Amino acid sequence: MAGVVRVAAVTGRGRVRPANEDAVLALGWLSQSHRPMPVVIEAGLAPNATFAVADGLGGHAAGATASWLALNELAARSGEWADAQAVRDGLEQINQAVHAASLDDPRLRGMATTIAGVIVTPEEVWCFNVGDSRIYRITDGYPEQISQDDSLLDGSGEPTNIVTQVLGGSQEDPLVPHLTTLPTEPTRFLLCSDGVTGPIGREDFRVICRQPDLVALMRQLFDAAYEAGAPDNVSILALDIWPEPVENSGEVPA
Repeated sequence: MAGVVRVAAVTGRGRVRPANEDAVLALGWLSQSHRPMPVVIEAGLAPNATFAVADGLGGHAAGATASWLALNELAARSGEWADAQAVRDGLEQINQAVHAASLDDPRLRGMATTIAGVIVTPEEVWCFNVGDSRIYRITDGYPEQISQDDSLLDGSGEPTNIVTQVLGGSQEDPLVPHLTTLPTEPTRFLLCSDGVTGPIGREDFRVICRQPDLVALMRQLFDAAYEAGAPDNVSILALDIWPEPVENSGEVPA
């Protein structure tokens, strides 16, 4: 398909955690760096262009393996997905792959991971998630959460860090991914782990999302998470999609 995508991404272990259990995927590039090394990618928008963030659970060896495996599986499978049902079926296959791997090694028992992803096709954008990693669509500087948190709520109705659905894990309950279909049009998306949305205050988050420059948006969110203590791993993937070719201006798609 014609078109351009620009991605600004970073992942790191934060200030407290001993290892990075997050991973990020953008156009086949997969990272799980302990030290944050921001990357900017601009490329033609191929069919089924895939972007995702995963946050592993189960301790650093197991959590890191779970998120890395899930995104590897996603990169290998998503190019063949033809419709929304294929996305759901594919996520179930990834779920089973993570679970099967956890049974092969006692050190990985119980490992699991969240996932939040965006797949761009010529006609549609598929936004999907399992767990509490999030997807936002940013329009005129306003962040609208597209994903749905799989997490318990506290007494005030706010989500906690106790997730209720993941890829991998016990397999006692059927997997029910959240999937939203949007038209393929000029759009800015933001994907992030709860190491970003957790420590950054809601109003500060909204203010940063008004930043028109994609790379500055990613860096300001990263800096805000670290200034707030970065108690968890920090992963951010911001992307601008232009379905038709445009000159690179660094501005939000109009």
